Amino acid sequence: DPHSYTKLDDQGNDLPDSATYWATVQDNVTGLIWEIKWADDGVKDYSNSNDQDNTYTWYDPNPVTNGGNAGTPGDGTDTEDFINGLNAAVYGGFSDWRMPTIQELMTIVDRDRRSPAIDDFYFLSSSSNNYRSSTTYVYDASCAWYVKFSTGDTDNGRYINGIYKSGSSYVRAVRSGQ
Repeated sequence: DPHSYTKLDDQGNDLPDSATYWATVQDNVTGLIWEIKWADDGVKDYSNSNDQDNTYTWYDPNPVTNGGNAGTPGDGTDTEDFINGLNAAVYGGFSDWRMPTIQELMTIVDRDRRSPAIDDFYFLSSSSNNYRSSTTYVYDASCAWYVKFSTGDTDNGRYINGIYKSGSSYVRAVRSGQ
């Protein structure tokens, strides 16, 4: 399906495509709402959850959802800290942010783009690197699935794979649509 997006302000209201600042993007095909990254200056700033330069270890202490391996906790630098920070700030007017599943993360891959393989008109400051999902890797519980946004090439699944939960990678939060 072709992609269709709407920019949303910091309270979840629709904005025109000409808006120069927006907090989130609604995927009009799936109904999912995605967090937008800013401050792509090469400097990590964990006091700003939306800093594009921040990377996080994968951490989920819930045994029901962590696939048998909680991952690696950090001090403001793990995925649980990231999601909790967005929810505490009521980012974009919402407090139900979460990590995307691998299936959800794959929906924003633009297979016609490279470096990054995402619509960079709506998803500014997107890295071409690996973005984590909440889904534990089926072959090894010490890993989680990720999407590689350097290529939208889907031949042989080369843009998805597992990566150790203990390593740092990029994260983009999602919430269910309305």
